[in-house]
Amino acid sequence: GVETVEMTVKLFLESVPQALADLQLVTKTGDRELLRQTAHKFKGSCVSVGARQAALVLQRLEQLEEGVVVDDLLTQLEFELQRAQNALRSYRRTGAGAFKLTGAGVVGRLSG
Repeated sequence: GVETVEMTVKLFLESVPQALADLQLVTKTGDRELLRQTAHKFKGSCVSVGARQAALVLQRLEQLEEGVVVDDLLTQLEFELQRAQNALRSYRRTGAGAFKLTGAGVVGRLSG
């Protein structure tokens, strides 16, 4: 129901700073497998709140093709997460049963 969605959103918003810090730390180690695992885990959180654009960036971090600059992806991820957080905070303020996270590229319905 709506309470579950509200709790999911709350936990997501609280987890973003640590998840970004974890990704930045893992990036510095150069451990590609750990980066893949960390991105995958956070991608699931993004998907659960409808932050599709952030999830797509995390998917690129998971796959990490040759020539991709990780720092550029992290910058893009920060931008997409900020958009998603703003939209989710707006949703929480309004308490709306329906929402549209245009900045995050999400359209959904939150109702029991």
